[in-house]
Amino acid sequence: EHSNVETLLERELKDYYISTVRLTEKKQVDKLVHAFVHMPLKNLIVFYNPTDPDTEKVMKIARGSNNIFFIHEPLEMKRSAIISSAVASISIAKQEDFWIEVVESMACGVPVITSNVGWHKETIIDGKTGIFLPEDFSVYNIMEVVEKLTPEKSLELKDACTKQAKLFALED
Repeated sequence: EHSNVETLLERELKDYYISTVRLTEKKQVDKLVHAFVHMPLKNLIVFYNPTDPDTEKVMKIARGSNNIFFIHEPLEMKRSAIISSAVASISIAKQEDFWIEVVESMACGVPVITSNVGWHKETIIDGKTGIFLPEDFSVYNIMEVVEKLTPEKSLELKDACTKQAKLFALED
């Protein structure tokens, strides 16, 4: 399995989506993984920490799927490289305060698929730096948006993402 992830990361073409949030009920990564179980041609990389409360639950949902990969939270340098090569970062929390991972993804030139809640509404520009899911979204809605945000579309949004992320940068 580890070699499959390495192969995926070495490809020239951006062809995976990423989740960098903690595996907790509030973050709804289980719903995200369900969506990718039903999209075997789309790859998902999930960062995790074994201490996350829903790690076992989320991994169980993905069992048997060859397109969902779990990576133990990588070191900062490798983390940025993995995020930078993603088609999109996905954060679908039920409610959210300011979320640094959204800004981190945009700083890497990667758009965000997200729930339209909390700070996401202040951080993401729908259609320019990411795509909002409808309120009370379903697994089907996630699948729809992933299909819509292609690698080509992701590249078109890259400059807008990095520009938007700079608005949230800390000054030295």
